[in-house]
Amino acid sequence: MLPAISSANENKTRSEKNISKIPVLFEEADGLWLSMQGKSRKKSSTSKGKKELKIGIMYEGWEKRYASSKEYKTVEKTAFAGYMKPDEFKNLRDAAIAKKYNVDEIVYRVLNGDGASWIRSGHDLETDIFQLDPYHLAKSVIRNVYDKQARRNILRWLKGGEIDKALNKIESLKYECGGVESEVKKLTTLENYIKNNIDGIVVYKDRLDNILPDPPDGLEYRTLGTMERNVNIFAKRMKGAKSWSERGANNLSKIIALKMGKGFKDKISALVSGHLSERVTERFIESLSSSKVAVKKAVKKSLYPLHQGQLPFSNCKVTNGRKVIRRMFDLKTFSEMVYR
Repeated sequence: MLPAISSANENKTRSEKNISKIPVLFEEADGLWLSMQGKSRKKSSTSKGKKELKIGIMYEGWEKRYASSKEYKTVEKTAFAGYMKPDEFKNLRDAAIAKKYNVDEIVYRVLNGDGASWIRSGHDLETDIFQLDPYHLAKSVIRNVYDKQARRNILRWLKGGEIDKALNKIESLKYECGGVESEVKKLTTLENYIKNNIDGIVVYKDRLDNILPDPPDGLEYRTLGTMERNVNIFAKRMKGAKSWSERGANNLSKIIALKMGKGFKDKISALVSGHLSERVTERFIESLSSSKVAVKKAVKKSLYPLHQGQLPFSNCKVTNGRKVIRRMFDLKTFSEMVYR
């Protein structure tokens, strides 16, 4: 029994070495609406047969893309996606974090989102900081406020934490627009959006200015807001299809998420080089052997009869130009008419 205990301790030590210790972890989440098909369409969330694919990412911070570059990239990004309930998404997010990081060492977990309830679900511990995505906030202001100068003032007040000023201005705009129903409705929508996410209006850096831990060497803490770009990666691949089954969308989204993370090439190389478990290999061989008959039948059915050609313009109206082209075939045989 002693060797078994020793082996378990060695495995535990090796796994602990793979666990990273970081003071701050950044998380972002958003959804992608896809058209569904078949049984999945009946279970869709909208009358148009669409359902929201949940997408999340996490990373440790930012570093310069190149030594002298002004562009930055996220460091140690991990992505995950799929059709799931809010509690399932929360469990997946927590599991991905626990697998990669020492949770006890994380001082703050900063979550950036558009305010959807499923994004904030379970993100309510003392170490959890929610931030309303600046892009979605600005988009909501621009969409719902008709006066350009008022837009600029509202955005400036919100950024500076002067929430009351922004809300008072929105209230006054309801009267300035003359009580037009459509405009009042838009302003009310914006007002509710701000109130429902009032704890996340001010960005995390301004709230944690004096207590935010120093970043690890080589990293920087910058403004969140990379989620839109990451959602576009999924959209470019998945919106090409007219509709999806839930299973198909889940499977492809997992592959895309795996590709976005670190070590994708190594994982694929392991599959190609044959580093598979015996259980998976046996199932793969069994699948191939059972599909041989179907492949042979498909090949036989794919044979087509030979079609013979004819001289150009044989069954067409004869013109002077077409006469010239047909006379070319009288000068040489077909085998000699090669472009040199």
